[in-house]
Amino acid sequence: MGEPAVAPGAPQWVRIGVVADEGFPARIAASLTATAHEAAQTALGPEVDIEVQTVIESLPLNDRGEIPLELAGKTLRDRHGWYAVVYLTDLPRLTPAGSGLVGDFDHGNRIVLVSVPALGVAGVRRRARRVVREGLRVVLADDVGDVDPVLINNPVEARLAPIRRTTEPDAENSLFEMGGVRGYTQLLAGMVRSNRPWRLLPSLSGALAGAAAVGAFGVFYTSIYEMSDALSSARLTGISLFSVAVFVSWLIAHNSLWERPSGPAPRRRAVLYNSFTVVTLTLGAMIMYATLFLILLVGALAVIDGGYFTSQLGHPVNVTDYLDLAWLSSSLGTVAGALGSSFDDEQAIRSATYSRRENERHRLIEQLDQAQKEDATDVATPEDGR
Repeated sequence: MGEPAVAPGAPQWVRIGVVADEGFPARIAASLTATAHEAAQTALGPEVDIEVQTVIESLPLNDRGEIPLELAGKTLRDRHGWYAVVYLTDLPRLTPAGSGLVGDFDHGNRIVLVSVPALGVAGVRRRARRVVREGLRVVLADDVGDVDPVLINNPVEARLAPIRRTTEPDAENSLFEMGGVRGYTQLLAGMVRSNRPWRLLPSLSGALAGAAAVGAFGVFYTSIYEMSDALSSARLTGISLFSVAVFVSWLIAHNSLWERPSGPAPRRRAVLYNSFTVVTLTLGAMIMYATLFLILLVGALAVIDGGYFTSQLGHPVNVTDYLDLAWLSSSLGTVAGALGSSFDDEQAIRSATYSRRENERHRLIEQLDQAQKEDATDVATPEDGR
């Protein structure tokens, strides 16, 4: 077998653009330069000089909540002089059937769309390299043969969260989706990973301050001492779960984070986004709860003398008694912290949800449409002196 020939119509020098959203996709894109170069070289042949350029930019969404690959890809290619485009987005994409979309390869426009959340939590960069390598093979060499079942996942992962192509080989686009409950779970976990729920803590400073103020009552009031001593670990656990649930419910209601569906496709997207919102805010609330617990535990150990604590409880105390006191005080403070969250930055809290980011990208489509109209006007208008 000889070296692969240059694809028909391919120039002798091409520039491949790798576009990524800010945050986690951008960090992944930084590691894809060599992969994109290797894949393009393999597809186009050794005679073609390859250059890979990385840009951090978000693409818009149309009225159906889809990324207009043809319009956005043409705009990017014209602006940067790219031959093909690889786009990594932090937004989860769904097929019309509701399955998670891993990749969308546009053959004619030479665009590879990769949905980072669909790559899961562990081994994301490895999967991203495999998707980009396969995508460039498809759109550059026009090679849309059978897909290796372990192309993106290893053999074990392929059985747990199978990835399959759902379009015919001669179709204009190749869609690769994850099927089954495990695929949905991988997508949801990837959404949470990409969004990093621990970033919520600075946005909940008002809630943490209010929770600490109320929780501090447990350090100074003896009635809380006696109550924490009387409650079992099971009851304290139940109170903790209740306080976190109240806190999360308040955040969702106060910041209007619950998405209401309209139609079959939006309903599936709403279920996914609402599940993500609940999981992300719950993790954020648990991080705040743990922080509050440590603050109150240190405060109790520093303020409450062991002899005084013993006289109030009527029995010798140990570290467990201090832990129970901080535990109950944290639960009481978390419920009060829900009201304190009313003073936090609503924009910062809402930015943790995908629905808000989708709304922002809907506005970008107007800018693309306007740019396309201006380009058409420039072409239609005769140049001066001709």
